[in-house]
Amino acid sequence: MELETRSDVMSRILERLDRLSEIGVIAPDGDILIDVKEAAAIACVDKDTILTWGQNGKIPRYKISGCVRFGLREFCNWVSSCRQPSLAERKAEKMKANWVLSK
Repeated sequence: MELETRSDVMSRILERLDRLSEIGVIAPDGDILIDVKEAAAIACVDKDTILTWGQNGKIPRYKISGCVRFGLREFCNWVSSCRQPSLAERKAEKMKANWVLSK
């Protein structure tokens, strides 16, 4: 089985936008609902990891008739919030703090 890239998944999600309102795969807040496979591809983790995170309450999810779904906007915001600064960013921040303290 060939793995989809993040851009492939996002392209597929965008192609579905036109059909989603017709089939009712929209969250109450108007967000597009994505499935576990799509969420896993966006986060670059295994589907089981996504399911575990959802069950543990680490990520917000919808469970509709036994199917787990995630709000696309909400999920992408969650992924972005998990970003940690790079080593270079941490060093720059440390240098800035030391410079301020030395004044």
